[in-house]
Amino acid sequence: FIDLEKLEFEPMFEQYVRDAFAPVGAMLDFWDDRATAGARLPLKVYVTNDLYEAWDGAVKLVLQHESEVVAEQIKACKVDALGSRMVTFEQTLPKASGDYQLTAELVGPAPAGARSLRDFTVR
Repeated sequence: FIDLEKLEFEPMFEQYVRDAFAPVGAMLDFWDDRATAGARLPLKVYVTNDLYEAWDGAVKLVLQHESEVVAEQIKACKVDALGSRMVTFEQTLPKASGDYQLTAELVGPAPAGARSLRDFTVR
C-alpha cells in the first residue's frame, strides 16, 4: 500500500496482482520474458472458481503492442462451483520485434473482469 489508512494500492501492484484475490480468477500460464518473432505459442489459461455456484462465461485472450490490439480470441468457459478449468489457445506472434503484453480476461456474469497479464519482448 502507498497509503495504509486509505488502503490505496501501489499502482504496479494493483495492475498485476489485485485480480489474484477475485472469487473467480484467471491465470495465464506463460512465463517467458522473450519470444521468437512469428512463433506459434500454445497458451493455457487456468480459471478457478471459489464460489459455491457455477460460473458460466468466457475467457478472452488479447495480444497488445503498446496500446494497439494485435490479436484477440475468445472462448466459452464454464467452471463448476469450487472448481477449476483449463482453456487452451494458440497464438501466432507478430514478426515485428518489440515489447508486447498478453492478457487473459474473464468475460461474462459477475464476478467477471479478473485478468492475468504477461509482459514480454518479441525478437
